Amino acid sequence: MENITRLAFAVLGWRATLAGLIEDVAARPRRGDRGLSQSTETALLVAAAVVVVTIITLVVKTMITNATQAANDGAGAAGLGGNG
Repeated sequence: MENITRLAFAVLGWRATLAGLIEDVAARPRRGDRGLSQSTETALLVAAAVVVVTIITLVVKTMITNATQAANDGAGAAGLGGNG
């Protein structure tokens, strides 16, 4: 009979512990549908700005390089530059 009593108290103790955990989790404030935090939004905006600036820089650099090469090729073909 003593073993049954111990088992009953153990089961009741686990049940009380589990019920307490469930109640604690249920009582926590839930995250609303507010979206991202302001710091996360700021970090994403900064990262996006860096990507845009990098792309623009690469495009402009490529355009300048191509224009310079075209100008050099045109001058060489016309006999205006180089050794002739």
